[in-house]
Amino acid sequence: MRCGAGYGITWETRHVTPDAVIYRYLEIVSAPVLDVDRLFELLCADADLLARWLVLLDIPADASLLRARLIDIPANFTDVAQSHIWSLSASTNVPGLSLNQWSQVLTAACLAETLCTDSHLADKALDCRLKVLLALSGLRINQDDEINDLLDYRGVDPALLEGTDALLRVFAIADGVQTGRAGALAEMLLDIDPTSFEAKLNAATASVTAWCDRLGVNDRDDENWSQRIAVLQQIEAATADFQSAGDWSELWDMHVEASRGVFQSTPLIFLLDSDNTSLVLLDPDRATSVAISVDNRASTFTRLMREGGAERLIDSETLAVVDRQVMRSLGADEVYVVTLENTGLMVFPADDDPEVEYSARVYSNRVLSQSQSQSVSPVDQSSQVEAFRQAEILRLRELVHEANNPLSIVHNYLHILELRLQHEPEAAEQLALIGSELSRAGEIFARARDVPGEQTEDTSVEDAPVEPVNLHQWTHGVIELHSGFAQQRGVNIDAGEMTGEGHIIVDEGRLAQIVGNLVKNAIEACTLGGEVSVGFHDGIMRNARSGAEIQIRDDGPGIPREVLMNLRDTKESAKGGDHQGVGLAVAYRLTGEVGGELDVYSSATTGTIFRLFLPADPPSQ
Repeated sequence: MRCGAGYGITWETRHVTPDAVIYRYLEIVSAPVLDVDRLFELLCADADLLARWLVLLDIPADASLLRARLIDIPANFTDVAQSHIWSLSASTNVPGLSLNQWSQVLTAACLAETLCTDSHLADKALDCRLKVLLALSGLRINQDDEINDLLDYRGVDPALLEGTDALLRVFAIADGVQTGRAGALAEMLLDIDPTSFEAKLNAATASVTAWCDRLGVNDRDDENWSQRIAVLQQIEAATADFQSAGDWSELWDMHVEASRGVFQSTPLIFLLDSDNTSLVLLDPDRATSVAISVDNRASTFTRLMREGGAERLIDSETLAVVDRQVMRSLGADEVYVVTLENTGLMVFPADDDPEVEYSARVYSNRVLSQSQSQSVSPVDQSSQVEAFRQAEILRLRELVHEANNPLSIVHNYLHILELRLQHEPEAAEQLALIGSELSRAGEIFARARDVPGEQTEDTSVEDAPVEPVNLHQWTHGVIELHSGFAQQRGVNIDAGEMTGEGHIIVDEGRLAQIVGNLVKNAIEACTLGGEVSVGFHDGIMRNARSGAEIQIRDDGPGIPREVLMNLRDTKESAKGGDHQGVGLAVAYRLTGEVGGELDVYSSATTGTIFRLFLPADPPSQ
C-alpha cells in the first residue's frame, strides 16, 4: 500500500536520512562554491536525498545524467536543496534510521552494483545501485518505471523470477541481505557460489565503511549531529548577505549584525596589514587602531597566526599582556581564537558557551570564504608572493644540483660493492634493490631540476611508462626495503594477507612513491614494539572498475580527526624534526595520476589502514 505522495515521489515505507548524513549534505550545499563531485557521491548513497534531486531535475535514476545535470544547475537550485533539510528533519514525527540501519541498506545497494557488474548490466552498474537503493527504501519515482517494477514484484516467490531481467533478480538478492537469505538467492538466481558471494558482500561492506570514513559519517563520532545541523542553518541564514560585501568595511558592518544574532556579541576580527608585519583590529568605529606585531613572541594570537589552527584561551598571568587586553576589551575571561588562513584571525567570547568552538569554526569559515570569493581583502601580497616564489625556485634548483653530487658517489660505491659481492646472491639482490631505489630518487630529482620560470595553467602530468607488476614479489620488496628503517625504530614490518594473482599494470615509479610514503608514515606512527603490515587483495570492484587493493596497516595511536579531514593538503607536520608534512599530499596526488583511489580508516584503539585501489586498466598516457 502506498502511504504518501508528493513532488513525484511515493513512499511505501518511510526512510529518513540520519542526522550525520544530513549534516554533510547541508555542509556541501551551503558552501559558496558547490562541490559537484562531493554532492554526487553523497546523493548516490542516500535514498531520500537522491529521490528529491531526481524529482528536482526531472530525470530517472541515471548516474551519468545526474552528474551532468548537477554540473549545469543554476545557483538557486542549491537554495531549494537546502529546503530538503526541513522535510528530512525529525520534526516530521517520523523516526529516523540509525546510522547502522542506513549503512545496511547502502551495503545491499552496493552489493547490487557489484552483481550487476558481472552481468550484461555492467555499463549501468552504478545506475543499478541507485535504483536498488531507492526500491529498498520503498521510494517510487514517477519518471522511473524500472524502480516501480522492482517494487511491484518485491517479495515474489524467487522461483517465479526465472527468465526475468537481471535487475529484478539482483534486487531480490539485495532485498534478502537483512533477512540472511541473500547468499541462497544469489546461488539460485545468478548461480554464484557461496564463497564468491561472501567475498562480494564483504567488498560491499568495506566500500560503505570507507565512504563513511571519507565523509566523516560514522557512529564512532560523539558529535551531536542535530545540534550541528541547527548551527549550520542558523549561521547560513545569518551570513547570507556576506557575499555582497565589496570590502572589509562593508563585511564588518554585516558581521556586527549577524554575529549578535548567533553569539549575542561581536567577535573581533584581526587582519594582517599590507606589510604582513602586524595584526590590525578591523573596527572602523574605533577612534584608535589596535595592532599586534607579528614578531611578538609572547602573544598566543601571533603564534596561532604563524602556526594556523584554533585554541581556547583563559585569562591568566601566564598570557601575554596584549592578549589579555584584547580579551578584556571583549569583557571575556575566556575566548576561542580561530585563524583565517593567511588573512588574519577571529576572537570569540567563550565564557558562557561550552560549545562555542564548533560555532566559531563554522562562522569564521563563512567570513573567510565570502571574503575570498569577493576578493575583499585589503592586503596586496602579489609582489611579495612573486619575490618569494622566485627565491624558492632558485633554492630548489640549488638543492637539486647539490643533492645529485652525493647521489652519484653512492651509485659509484654501490657498483663497487656489487662487483665484490657478486658471488653472494642474497647480498647482490639487496644491492640491486638499493640501486633501484637510488635510480628512482635520481628520476625524482630530474623532474624537479627544470623549474619553469613562470607559473602557467598547464598542470599536465609528465607521461610515464606503465608496465606489468607482480604484487607478490613487489610487496615483499617493499617490506625488505623498509625493514632496516623499521628495525631502527623498534617496529616489526611483515607481509599482510595477499589474495589473488596480483598482476597489475601500473607506473611502478609512482606506485613506489605512494606506498613508500604510506609505509614510512606507518612505521613512524608506531611506538616501540609496534606492528606494520603490507598486503594486497586482487579481484576488487570499486565504482564499476575491477582492480587490486594494496593495504598498509599499523597499530599506532591513529590519526586525529582534524588531520583526517585534511589529508590531501600539504601541512605543517606534527612529527617535528625534518618532516615536511607533504608525504600524504604527494601520495594522494600520485594516486590520482595512476588512476587509483586512496582511502583510510583510523582508530585510536586499532590503528590505521590505508587502502590503495589500483584499476586493472590503467589510465591512458
